[in-house]
Amino acid sequence: MIRQLLKRESAPTFAYDPLRIAAATANSLKFSRCIGMPPSISQVLRFDKEGNILLCLGHGNKAVMAFALEKGVFNEGLSEAPSFSSFFRGSPLFDTTITYGHETLVRDFCLIINLKPSQSSSRQRSFVLLASACPWTSLSNPSTAAYPHALNHTVNDVISLWLVCLESGMISDKLVFPCDHIVLSHAAGVQVNGDILAVTSVKNQTIHLFHIQESGTFVKQVEVGWHTRDDDEFCLSKARSAQELFDAQQQTVRATTSLPNLSNFTSFMSASMYRNRPLPAGNDKTDWSNLAYVAAAAPGGPIRPAELRRSLRRSARSAILPRVSVQSNAALANIFSNPNNQHGVDAVAPVPAVVSREGANASVSDFPNALPFSGLKQRLLSFLYRKAAESGNPATMRHFYLTFDQYASLVMWRMQFLENDTILIKFGGVENTLGRPAEPLASQATFFMEYSLETTQVLNVYDNTSHELLERFCSEPQFRGSVGNHGLNFVTNATNNDAARDFVKKQLYSVGKAKNGGRAQSVKRILASLPLNPQYYIESPLLDQRIFSYDESMMNNIQRPRSWSSQFAVKFWDRETGQVRFKIDPNPGEPGSAIEQALSKSKKYVSYIFHPWIPFVISVMTVAGRPPIYNFHFVCAE
Repeated sequence: MIRQLLKRESAPTFAYDPLRIAAATANSLKFSRCIGMPPSISQVLRFDKEGNILLCLGHGNKAVMAFALEKGVFNEGLSEAPSFSSFFRGSPLFDTTITYGHETLVRDFCLIINLKPSQSSSRQRSFVLLASACPWTSLSNPSTAAYPHALNHTVNDVISLWLVCLESGMISDKLVFPCDHIVLSHAAGVQVNGDILAVTSVKNQTIHLFHIQESGTFVKQVEVGWHTRDDDEFCLSKARSAQELFDAQQQTVRATTSLPNLSNFTSFMSASMYRNRPLPAGNDKTDWSNLAYVAAAAPGGPIRPAELRRSLRRSARSAILPRVSVQSNAALANIFSNPNNQHGVDAVAPVPAVVSREGANASVSDFPNALPFSGLKQRLLSFLYRKAAESGNPATMRHFYLTFDQYASLVMWRMQFLENDTILIKFGGVENTLGRPAEPLASQATFFMEYSLETTQVLNVYDNTSHELLERFCSEPQFRGSVGNHGLNFVTNATNNDAARDFVKKQLYSVGKAKNGGRAQSVKRILASLPLNPQYYIESPLLDQRIFSYDESMMNNIQRPRSWSSQFAVKFWDRETGQVRFKIDPNPGEPGSAIEQALSKSKKYVSYIFHPWIPFVISVMTVAGRPPIYNFHFVCAE
């Protein structure tokens, strides 16, 4: 039974044991400090999933370059001072210029896409997805009409996504998002699941889904945000046509019955919610008898003014329910943005037929509920209401009513694929998207919604203190994503490794016992990493926690720069013997050397680029005002 448990911990096992054994028997890693890179390289990105190509940015982050790895050098002896050409071919496989002018490629954005062979072709196509951004200088907003629920961002960019073929280096296709805000750092706002590309627009509060064809072109599938299905716009157009027909019939009725002309108004809403606001000047002698004519023209016959007022009060009390129409929300925004448009007790506020979109967005920071609810937000609020109503507890319903404004003001930050048709969406406060960092502090309240793309149903909603979500995050592998489709899988986490589970328990304990900590704060700290981009998991046997133990505060299996202040190397211990097997030292010199002392007071960041299956690591140290420092760590024959 113990052998079966060990076999399960190392899954997949039988096909990859030789690579694990080769990594476990590596007694030491040689390293070469301060490798001189070709002058055309400005940033090293990553290896492809097969480990044959090293992708780099060049020519001032305006071009993409690919260098072929010479795998034979690891079986042969190297010189005492190896160079970049000792590991890679001197000339690049391709050097493709992507951007021109002020537009540059994002330094930490690179996604590898491997498409499965189709029935007509047995060849597997591979692409690399890059992103570029430049400031949006125009004063117009082209997304206003298409996305009425869009946020007013102070900083918007013209964002382009470039699909480059790894075989030829040619640009296959391009996506442009004008006047948009997408989190491009570490590809947080872009997800790839097989041949599906998902782009999360924070400004437009929309998830764009594209299908990547074998020819290397993008085909738009659906947008999840203002609409949730393909035929939503068609259904709404039919409703608008019916409304126009009804308005035309009402015009005919008014003409024949000599009713007052009310063509300037499309609906009436109760202003009893604003009972503390005084009536505007000049309305002291308002003829409220006109309400009888309005009621006579309504379906169902005339209504007495007293009954109409009671009905309006009931509708005002029920306005907190999550059944808010687009028209009423836009009208509410117009009332807030126009202080002269005030109505007193039991007054009826006429809503203009055309509401200014600029007026609705002008007060988004002060009145986040002023924007109309999108289809996705409507489903979120409806799910929370039904969940509170089905509990049968009046206290739960009261809590929903009290916190409704908080739920209604949530905005979408980013998403992650859980399954092919299931996504996890993260919601938070609007203040974190208005010129501030996209990811908030772990202490702030955030919500996670599990959503089905096929049925457009909300499966579940969690907050960032949910113990149920923490248990799922530590036990279900779909929350960690799929790291590749070529078979290699050395990523160990809490779902498949006991050592990683113990590390999560230590985190919970340390934060829970710290000052101003507690159980809720510890859960927030762990769930703050959701949603994840699976491609930014480092896939290497050297980081296999079944074989080695190392300090995860200095290095872990997530690819992103880390602050570095140590003068010593990262040590890797063998879990069976407890001995140090090898070290990875990103420092440019030995402790006490001249270059080490010169950089001792500078702020340093270190990132690592691991080969997928060969014990080969490139460490990159970034210091402000200095060029990057590259160290190569490798195992080769004596």
